Amino acid sequence: MRNSIVRDNVPDEFDGFSFSPSGEYSNVTGGLSGPGNIDVDPLFIDPAGDDFRLQAASPSRNTGFNGWVPSYGTRDLDGAPRLLEKVVDMGGYEFRGPRPPRPDGSGALIVAMRDEANLAFGIESPLLRYDDATGEW
Repeated sequence: MRNSIVRDNVPDEFDGFSFSPSGEYSNVTGGLSGPGNIDVDPLFIDPAGDDFRLQAASPSRNTGFNGWVPSYGTRDLDGAPRLLEKVVDMGGYEFRGPRPPRPDGSGALIVAMRDEANLAFGIESPLLRYDDATGEW
């Protein structure tokens, strides 16, 4: 396992396996030998509510290994870019931080909308939409 978070499973993280798990740059309850591994609370936003995104102060943030990010895995589970900062995060979600303050919306706004295949400019609107993938309004 690489760049992963495996925490607080019941009965145990690896109970019943007939082998010794190995991993690198992962956060595992009870610890796991290997480079970059840690055993600390990852500070998920709301694990009881199934929100396993990382808080800003998470020790799993920027502690993965970029060399283990496959070329086909350039997006996290939300579809956001996997490398938003210089070092990949452990776990399935890349930390994106709080949304920036919304612009006041006065006057016309030129909006650029982008998806995987298209780029469109010149839409004028006082309405704004936050783009989670880029972190911009």
